[in-house]
Amino acid sequence: MMEEVRDGGGQRWRRSLMEEVRDGGGQRWRRSEMEEVTDGGGQRWRRSEMEEVTDGGGQRWRRSEMEDVRDGGGQRWRRSVMEEEVSDGGGQRWRRSVMEEVTDGGGQRWRRSVMEEVRDGGGQR
Repeated sequence: MMEEVRDGGGQRWRRSLMEEVRDGGGQRWRRSEMEEVTDGGGQRWRRSEMEEVTDGGGQRWRRSEMEDVRDGGGQRWRRSVMEEEVSDGGGQRWRRSVMEEVTDGGGQRWRRSVMEEVRDGGGQR
């Protein structure tokens, strides 16, 4: 499903939603959503989210989220989060990563990233 609204001055709002179910031996369910707002002067706000579950021998659950804001002069703020859980014959694993980034129009950039991971494959980590 996709929705879009525009005015004559360059402003736009857009949203898309997708859901998918598959079973070709390895089952999968996936849902993704994206929303975006732009004006005529170069500003943009965008958010996307995705969630997925698969079972093709080993089970996996994954979720990611991203947000992005830009102005017309080169400044940008971005944040993304990814979370994943995997369980297969070798054990379980949970992982989460977060990234945040700020850039200005003059080439400067600040970035922070954090990654967490927990494993249990007989030996915990």
